[in-house]
Amino acid sequence: MLVLLVHLSCGVASPLAPPRVNDATIAKARAYFALGNRVPQQLGPTNAADLREALSEDFEFVAPLVGPLGKEALIGATASLDLEAAIPDFDARYHDFRIDADDPNRVWCTMRCRGTHTGTLNFGGIQAEAKSPPVAFESPPEAVSLRFDGAGKLREITTGYPMDRRVGSTGGLGGLFGVLEGIGVPLPPVVTRSCGDLLGPALRLLRLAPPPPEPSLLEVPRLATSDALSEERLLELCAALLETDYGAERPELLADSFTFTGPVVGPLRKAEFLSSYGESNLREVSPQTRPTSACVH
Repeated sequence: MLVLLVHLSCGVASPLAPPRVNDATIAKARAYFALGNRVPQQLGPTNAADLREALSEDFEFVAPLVGPLGKEALIGATASLDLEAAIPDFDARYHDFRIDADDPNRVWCTMRCRGTHTGTLNFGGIQAEAKSPPVAFESPPEAVSLRFDGAGKLREITTGYPMDRRVGSTGGLGGLFGVLEGIGVPLPPVVTRSCGDLLGPALRLLRLAPPPPEPSLLEVPRLATSDALSEERLLELCAALLETDYGAERPELLADSFTFTGPVVGPLRKAEFLSSYGESNLREVSPQTRPTSACVH
């Protein structure tokens, strides 16, 4: 999932194709999230009977550092989770539902969790008591997908993939890992963080890794309301970036305040990005990777 926050002044590329919509399949995804829901919007159902009815026998749950988990494993893992008791205002804020460009049975959406921890949260042997005053949290936007089989059962769910790790108060983590981080009850880093995160400090001492980014770069840019662009213009600008190798072929498309952030790379300033990405020979060794047309996914 690619997220672009753009501030461009010129260039109109071929328009992005509109997202595919299948109301019936999207309705299945919404219905799954609503099963047994007792908060503004839960992450997903936790009632064993609901899950056994909704999930296929070969179901898989996949998250960045968890899974694949089978049907019974997911039921066991979520059996004690009661968001209504722990975070009664929990809201996953699922939105932007669309159909996968290559798989008509797969629905993609985005979630942005938020809530206030006011009760005891039980999950996987953890018992997190509420603090005084209660702690509110907000997760980064996360990519989520649900794939259904021919019988309408949920075959696969992927979730917890942050799209911008700088957003929110969960230290860049998504899913329940992010919720626990956000309410001040983090799991051990060896469970929630990548090898790059864990080994970074030691590698920097050996000069085998770049220095950590400046704190100011970890702040999400805030544009004035007067700078808001229309959806059509945003899509045109994103298409222009994609068709010029994210601006590497036309640096004038990138604002002086441009930053690049990946899952484990960055944030990089404009000059750093152009120096590292712009001077690569990826197009020569793999011409087919060049985005000649832009896909909304």
